[in-house]
Amino acid sequence: MNALRLVARRQVRTLMRAAGVRSCTSAFTTSPSMQLRTVKAAAKKAAQQQAAARQKQITARLKAAKKKAVEKRVASRKKAAAARAKAAAARKVAVAKRIAKKKREAQRKVGAKALAAKIKANKQLAKKKAVEQRAALRRKKAAASKREAELRKKARAIKAKAALRAKARRAARGALRKRIAKRKAALKARAAEKRARIAKRKAALKAKESEKKMRTAKMHSKRVAAKKAEAAAKRAALKKKKALEEAISASGSVRPFSLFVQKNASGKPQVPMTEVAAQWKALSEDQKQQYRVQAKKNLATRNATRLRLKANSAVKNKYALFIKNNFAAAYEAAKKTNSTPRGTFRAASAAVAKKYKSQ
Repeated sequence: MNALRLVARRQVRTLMRAAGVRSCTSAFTTSPSMQLRTVKAAAKKAAQQQAAARQKQITARLKAAKKKAVEKRVASRKKAAAARAKAAAARKVAVAKRIAKKKREAQRKVGAKALAAKIKANKQLAKKKAVEQRAALRRKKAAASKREAELRKKARAIKAKAALRAKARRAARGALRKRIAKRKAALKARAAEKRARIAKRKAALKAKESEKKMRTAKMHSKRVAAKKAEAAAKRAALKKKKALEEAISASGSVRPFSLFVQKNASGKPQVPMTEVAAQWKALSEDQKQQYRVQAKKNLATRNATRLRLKANSAVKNKYALFIKNNFAAAYEAAKKTNSTPRGTFRAASAAVAKKYKSQ
């Protein structure tokens, strides 16, 4: 029984594969007869589907074959029409060629007669031309002999003239050589004079350069000395200025209240200004008068020191004072000769500097 079942199952599987059935789980659950029926039904359905597909393919192929047959017939008809047209054209061409050949033959016959007549006429003309050419050659030979004789005469005359010219050239060359020798001697003398002049100039230039070097060395030493003197003067002026500034600061304050503050608040740690102001207000007029007198004295000393500073600065800036006094007049005079403000300013400053140096 088991063997029969195995055989049946194998047959069912083969049939299902042929029918295109994938799942076999439901087939094995039922009895073998049911399985065979289902498989046969599936196989029948598959065979019907295949037959329908084949029928469709056959109908499609038949339609394509009919279409190709129709196209072939149309193409064959077109080819036959084209062949007939070609044959007709070839016949026309052959007829035209025959007609042209007959015309050419007729023209050749006529041309042969005309050629024979032309050949005779050409022979006669050639004879006449040959006679005329011989006569022309004889004339040319006679003319050439005459020309040769004339050319010989001309050549003799040219040779005689060339000999005379050669003699004149030789004489001119001799004179040229003499002139060139004289010029060379003069040029040598000039070159010697020029060398002597150049040597003198070089010696003079060397002397000038040495003098210039000496002058520049002297000027440099003078400038260095002047710069040193200016630096010393500047240092002295700075010292004086510092001393005067110290004197101004040492003269004390010029206000009575500030003097009172210096006397009572200086040296005391963290004295508030409100207390100092209250103390100042509490003072009597006689007590305040002392501070006022001291402030006036300090102001007088400060003014005196300031006047000394001004006097020193006036002595130091003499050129500035000179410019201050004379620049306005120089600027007005420079306006007449210069149109631009820059040019007038330069001319006026140059004129003032020149005037200051000429003092």
